[in-house]
Amino acid sequence: LAGVFSKSNILIMSSHGRGKSWLAETTAKLLNTSFSRVQGSQGLTESKFLARYDIAKLMQGHEEVQWRDFVEAKIKFVDEINRCHPTILNSMFSLLAEKIAIYGDERKQINNFCFIATMNPADEGTYQLPGPLVDRFDFCLNLPSLRISDKLNVIDIQNKIVKPLFENTNEIEAFWAEVEQIQIPKSYKVLISTLIRDLQLCLYGDKEMLTNFPIICAECRFKDNVCSRIDNKFPVSERAYL
Repeated sequence: LAGVFSKSNILIMSSHGRGKSWLAETTAKLLNTSFSRVQGSQGLTESKFLARYDIAKLMQGHEEVQWRDFVEAKIKFVDEINRCHPTILNSMFSLLAEKIAIYGDERKQINNFCFIATMNPADEGTYQLPGPLVDRFDFCLNLPSLRISDKLNVIDIQNKIVKPLFENTNEIEAFWAEVEQIQIPKSYKVLISTLIRDLQLCLYGDKEMLTNFPIICAECRFKDNVCSRIDNKFPVSERAYL
């Protein structure tokens, strides 16, 4: 909910059947606002989830873009995003990074929305998400397996009637505006910045440029520190501070 209330991009990861889709759909019911779901697949195209041309006007020589519900929805949900072709992942990148939908020569600015995506373990039908795309997700949640006591109540939980937190879309819009006005104390900003920088530092330089990582960690005097546990392929991003 913290991610939804801050209009963040959220990635939910876990094995099959742990309730990722249910969690996203229930969140939309709580907010009582527009919701659009797209199923990730190799056959997904921009015209199926972003927009399409008005055929009648196109036959008359005029290109008029008709935006899909996914673009207009306040809660945008992509199920199994890692099954989307890299071309489609690039299209989603502009939504996450710039809040802009692009179709052909048309561009549409979209300000107030929350983007939720789920990802299952890799198999022969999935693609690796590009680092810059992963970097645009503000929250990455790994759902653990349910405890036995929770599994016994799963059906009751799924059938439970969800009571919305808001009366309509205008209320969630006002709430988002109020959240944006919250001032973060400078001491918190300094602490966050310091923690991120500590995770980025390496005695030998920039981890992204080190070709013999993690071999160099074995001889480093800081080998027992957290820095040696950071993957050089996806080091702590500068965007973590934002």
